[in-house]
Amino acid sequence: MRKEIIKYTDWNGTPREETFYFNLTRTECIRLHSDTPGGLGEVLDRIVKANDAGTIRATFEDLLGRSYGVKSEDGRRLIKGKNGEMFQAFTESMAYDELIVKLISEPGYAADFFNDVIPVEQIKDLVDKIDRNAAQLTAAGQITQAK
Repeated sequence: MRKEIIKYTDWNGTPREETFYFNLTRTECIRLHSDTPGGLGEVLDRIVKANDAGTIRATFEDLLGRSYGVKSEDGRRLIKGKNGEMFQAFTESMAYDELIVKLISEPGYAADFFNDVIPVEQIKDLVDKIDRNAAQLTAAGQITQAK
């Protein structure tokens, strides 16, 4: 999980400092892996190999949307909603503006940020097992490809 303290000036000109949380669980990473052509590795490669700010920005925005959440008071949940009002409120704040600009303009910061958000080491073996098991089940005729 990434706990990010962002200093910004709000729309009323008031300086603020707030804490924001970003995380992808192993399950969410598996979903991202299975929903993305080329898998999670492709998403990460896209960030590293992109030669244009548009691709980098779009990838960062997608990952922020998937990972942003509000921590419950009891600490048991990170309440998310990429397409919901909560994430929209964040994107409409100057805190979001500060974060996006910092991610795009500071490659080392972006690498550290997403290494904290995406538990790559925890899911690498898991994703490999899922891919192998799916291939074995398909080969054995136990599951069939969607038509």
